[in-house]
Amino acid sequence: MMNKKELAEMEQLKTRLALRFTEVVNPDIPVPNINSELVKGFIFNAYSMSVNESCSLSFTHSIRQTEKTTTQGGITQFSTKKLAYQAMRNVVEIECAEKLRKIDRMIEGLDGEK
Repeated sequence: MMNKKELAEMEQLKTRLALRFTEVVNPDIPVPNINSELVKGFIFNAYSMSVNESCSLSFTHSIRQTEKTTTQGGITQFSTKKLAYQAMRNVVEIECAEKLRKIDRMIEGLDGEK
């Protein structure tokens, strides 16, 4: 069993290893067609870092509720929580990479300065 220091070091290593790119995961449940019944699945919110149950018809959907729709517009969904989390991870990877690249461009703009 690891002590507190070893656990902290392990967590630091895992954090550094988190800087990697994974495969893009797209929703595997399409927007239902007009004659379909209520389709249930999962959807993510990268801002709140959450995955919620969802449901959709062709022209309406709901999030965090799966018995009826309450919002306009049908949505694509993920069939499992795991797929939704994997897709969210990919979105966050790209957001982080864009922020890091922006910082890199600022650093490059300072080349030659003291």
